[in-house]
Amino acid sequence: MTEDPKTMLNNANTQLRQCERLMFSGKYDELIAGIKDIQGILDTVKQTEPANPQIKTIEMKIEKIVKDVERRTGKNLGGGTGTTNATGSAPKLPDKPEVKPVSPSAPSSSASSAPKEIKLPYNARKPFQDAERKANSMHNDIEMFKSADRDDIRELYLKRLGQGITESRENLKQAREIAANEGLTDYPGFTEVEEKINSAEKEYLKLKEQYSQAGAAAAEAAGEVQTDCDAIREEYNRLQDTFNKVGNTYFNDLEPVKKILGIIEHFEQNEAPGVRAKIDAFAAKYGQTEEEIVRKTDSLGYTNNYGYNGAYGWKSLKEGLEKVAQARQALAGELLNKLNAQVANWPSMHDFARRENHNTTREFMEMAKKLAPDNTNVTNASAELEQKIADDLKALFQKIDQKEWPGNSSGKEAKEAMKWFEESEDWGKRPAGKETRTPLGVAIHGEWSVQARDITGTPTMYGLPVFIAVQVDTEKSENLTRVYDVTMRNLESGNAKPEPPFHSITVGNSWYIRPNKIK
Repeated sequence: MTEDPKTMLNNANTQLRQCERLMFSGKYDELIAGIKDIQGILDTVKQTEPANPQIKTIEMKIEKIVKDVERRTGKNLGGGTGTTNATGSAPKLPDKPEVKPVSPSAPSSSASSAPKEIKLPYNARKPFQDAERKANSMHNDIEMFKSADRDDIRELYLKRLGQGITESRENLKQAREIAANEGLTDYPGFTEVEEKINSAEKEYLKLKEQYSQAGAAAAEAAGEVQTDCDAIREEYNRLQDTFNKVGNTYFNDLEPVKKILGIIEHFEQNEAPGVRAKIDAFAAKYGQTEEEIVRKTDSLGYTNNYGYNGAYGWKSLKEGLEKVAQARQALAGELLNKLNAQVANWPSMHDFARRENHNTTREFMEMAKKLAPDNTNVTNASAELEQKIADDLKALFQKIDQKEWPGNSSGKEAKEAMKWFEESEDWGKRPAGKETRTPLGVAIHGEWSVQARDITGTPTMYGLPVFIAVQVDTEKSENLTRVYDVTMRNLESGNAKPEPPFHSITVGNSWYIRPNKIK
């Protein structure tokens, strides 16, 4: 089974580290054979993942190793020391360095003219190899820093670069001192490693400055996004009570609706323009959808101790604005529902409540028109309401026309009853400011009855059933008179008798009648 590219590249890296050890051990034949195997692996991976960044990294490491071999052996292997490899890829090496037999008595001219390899003193090799290894790895760290997509990873590679530069300089200094003490002052590898360190340091300082500037810009952006998100969330918190109040559509009369309409109108005149401007400005800066805003504010470093994301205030404020706009329609719709229910209930209503409810429905309709003047349902209902009221009044008046009066009563009891109603502050002598009620007549329609007894069963109060006809000033224009069925009771006492004077009443049923029938 063919291995996946990731596994193949891991194997290539393992072989590459083995090649580095072969180079330090001077086993160049095995090293070249190993590099050719690695190049074969890279060619295979390129067929499926030609853009894999690890391929370039490994090829750079191969080129460095080949250059080091050329420097050590003086042979040109295409790595760039003797000749430059201009292809930008790993150098193509021979299958294996060719070894020709040499006559002991007649050495070839090429062998005699090849440069003699300069060997480091044994004690200088380890610090030099450490310096060289770190110098080579720093270039890989630079590439990894550039390809990193997270700040914590970039910071890690930047830290490694700084440490690598310091440590490789110390290792190189140690190797030079040991070599100098043993008489070697001009080893070619020292200059090459120092150049690598200098090159890496130059790039390191450049990246560090860029990272520092980016970090400062990110910190500034994070502070700005924190301010913006917190500000728009606080704006929502300030108006949250308003949004909650306008969302309440439960009511039995018009007083709560009037208060809500006042809140809506105040918001629309004094708050809505500023709220819209803040919503639009925030969206222009961070995104037009909740998802876009969350993604951008998160990327800029927004945090919140209460679990709110960066879009919370914007979304809540936008929903609040929509709730206010919807409240007008919602309240108008609920008013129509209640109005229609009242209209349907008119035939079963009490006569007095039925007439009063006509005015109530008018008030509901006027409020609905204030809330939603352009609502088609409101417009249609308004056009139909007065005709419905007229039709119901016609039915009510037909019912009233059929009512009869049994005739006014005479005698002492009737006079006492009439007198009581004329002098009562609840009837004939109502205080100023209260609706006037003028008694027109009484009709006794039954016998005295016991209203109360003591513990022995002896009656202590009696009552007389009476109809009382009363004229209300506001109803004169419609030719209406009210009739109440009452029980007129005398004062409770131990020697009570079924006779006046009357002291109180209890009220039963009531209805309208035409005043001309009271006689």
